[in-house]
This record gives sequence, structure tokens and C-alpha cells, in this order.
Amino acid sequence: MAVALRDDLLRAWRSVYRLDRALSHSGFAYRRRAHRTTSEDRPIQRGVGRGNGGAGHARGIDRCSTHDGFVNVAVPPLQFLAIPIFDMSLFAPFVGLAIAQRHNPQSHKRWMLLATVNLVPAAIARWPGVLPLGPLAFFGLTDLFVIALAIWDFRARGRLYPVTLWGGLLIIVSQPLRLAVSSTQGWVVFARWATGLLS
Repeated sequence: MAVALRDDLLRAWRSVYRLDRALSHSGFAYRRRAHRTTSEDRPIQRGVGRGNGGAGHARGIDRCSTHDGFVNVAVPPLQFLAIPIFDMSLFAPFVGLAIAQRHNPQSHKRWMLLATVNLVPAAIARWPGVLPLGPLAFFGLTDLFVIALAIWDFRARGRLYPVTLWGGLLIIVSQPLRLAVSSTQGWVVFARWATGLLS
């Protein structure tokens, strides 16, 4: 159940993101107005963003509570649970900030992009040969997206945009933090308690 719900929500998120980009980057004024109109009342985006956060937490906890844990991950499941929990804990606020700053196109699109980039490590870790290299590889490859955004800011605007700075910094700082937290006894106790809620 949690798997199907999360997969459906992720598909919905990708569709909403594509629609958002298509409407906002169209050269036609009526499409831009449609984008802004849907921006005024964003129940779909809010629902999908919040649902992804909640379903992501539930999915991670569900995978952790099974006997086999996470597929092809050598780290004990209770420790590895920190990675998807941190992912979802950043995703929902980034989407919320994007919606809150919908009248500021530069901030809005950066928050949307960073929310999506924050989910990329799971996909990159599944690339052939990346997972055995460990978190440094899949987090490092993810950080290239943040670095590319920073380079684009400098080239296009002559300075680093605040959303890029603070959002990108939050993603990058959270990566070693989640690894440090995952190995603490307090985290293992919390993860055991959280997985116990689903059993």
C-alpha cells in the first residue's frame, strides 16, 4: 500500500512539475496567466508535495521494518532510514517555500528545482556501479546539480541568488549530517520506535 501510494505521488509530482514548467516558460501570455492562476490556488501542488513527504516517510519506515530492509544496501536498515527521512523532511518545506514565493519567479523556480534535486540521490544511487561507491558518490553527483545552479546564477545574474545559496547549502550540509545522525544510538532508538508503529 505505502509503495503504490508513494509511487503514484511521485508520478503526480513529476507531472505537476512538468506542467508548472510548461506553463511558466511558454511564450504565450495566456499560458503564463494560467500558470499564475493555478499558482493562486495550488491544492494539487500542495497535496502532492505534502503527500510525497508523508508517503516518503511511510515508505522508508515500511522498507526498514521488513526483514530484507532496503534493496542492495549494506548499511543496516535502521541506520539507512535516516537518508529517506532527511530527503522527505527537506522536500516538503522546499515545495512549501516555492508555493509561498509563487509571486517571485526567481525564488519560486529555484525552490521547485531544489525540491526535485533533493530527491535525486535515490535515483543516482541506483545507477550501475554507484551504490557500491557509497554515499560520497551519490551525494557528490547530486551536488553537481546544486553547483550547476550556482554557476548559472553567477553567469546570468553576476551573483549567487539567496535561494540557491541557502537551499543548496541546506541540501549539501544535510548530507554528512544524516550520515552522522544515522550512526548514533538515539537515531537507532527513534528508527526502531518508528518502524514499530507500522508493525
